[in-house]
Amino acid sequence: MILYTAQISQYRGLREANIPYIDTTIKSGDKHLAPTWEMVSRHKAGTLTDQGYMDLYLPMMRASYKRHDSHWRKIALMDKVALLCYCPHGVHGPDEKPNFCHRFSLVGIFERICKHNGIPFTYAGEWVRGETIMVRLPNWLT
Repeated sequence: MILYTAQISQYRGLREANIPYIDTTIKSGDKHLAPTWEMVSRHKAGTLTDQGYMDLYLPMMRASYKRHDSHWRKIALMDKVALLCYCPHGVHGPDEKPNFCHRFSLVGIFERICKHNGIPFTYAGEWVRGETIMVRLPNWLT
């Protein structure tokens, strides 16, 4: 699996590059990968911290994987795919922390799924206007 992340507005460039993509938003995307409306609303309002968001999101994704493991493995078996969200890319450089977004935690989740299932995994970076930028991913999974 070669995995990219991108802001949803980048879908045309991904399509032109023949990179399949998955919308991971609660508004329009794959509900197995999406946060809840409450989480998104509270985070945007500033009443839910990044850590608080992850404290809710990660157990939710573990439960989703347990209930829908074949769906998750089907994604992990894709040769390449980009995970999309409405959050801005917010990437300033390879050594700087990206803006908070659940798509970055999905990278770590898929890395673990691939490792557990013997699937080669590469995070190719954040797709921004036709280029990939390597980002230092937050370490929410440890």
